[in-house]
Amino acid sequence: MSETAPFVCIADDLREAICRGEYGPGHQLPTSSVLMARYGVARQTVQHAFDTLRAEGHVVCRNGAGRFVSDQNGTPHQPPQRGDHGRTATRRAVLTDAGPTGWAPTSRVQIRVEPADARTAETLGVPLGQALLVRERVTSAGDQPIQVAVSRLPRRLTAGTPIEYPDAGPGGVHARLAESGHRVRKSVERVTSRLATRTDADTLRVSPASPMLVITRIAYETSDIPVEVTDMVLAGDRLALVYELPS
Repeated sequence: MSETAPFVCIADDLREAICRGEYGPGHQLPTSSVLMARYGVARQTVQHAFDTLRAEGHVVCRNGAGRFVSDQNGTPHQPPQRGDHGRTATRRAVLTDAGPTGWAPTSRVQIRVEPADARTAETLGVPLGQALLVRERVTSAGDQPIQVAVSRLPRRLTAGTPIEYPDAGPGGVHARLAESGHRVRKSVERVTSRLATRTDADTLRVSPASPMLVITRIAYETSDIPVEVTDMVLAGDRLALVYELPS
């Protein structure tokens, strides 16, 4: 009979301690040094145990602070839908995505203007270097950041409108576009995955090389006229994406 790997034993012990309430949501777990001494193992073995618990959703890593019990205790947030489905004139996209899942999203928005790079110019069909309005939003559930979304729009569509304010008003950016005659008719999303960059780690409080979901959403005024491109990065071990498709 094969012997259980040390990292499995460590993960099992920590998981049981979390489940019986010895470590509650948000509580810091023992450090790697403590666990190395307790179990007589190498640092990599302890890291493997933490990686296992993080993948299960029990543990979150805060860069430079340590490992903590997830507030969700192993249950990732599950937005019921994405895109424009379910959006109303007074309900913003992030709230629609959150839905009735029991978490209240909060956002921090920064506004800037930048020239279009080659990739964005091609996506939006604008000249290279044309001025773009950039809205960078960090969304959190409680005190835990879960998503960074960066939206870029041609400045000709946003100048003099509330889109250039952190709070774009009821209905958000798309409602303001509709008011100026540029109603979004459809959105197309492309979902990929990658490992966390240093910027991701710092912003979303994840470990470097953690799994990340990357969504690029292009909003179209007509079937072939894009008005906005949004790049979203989400912590892959904290969220599940659920899409409702028409029958």
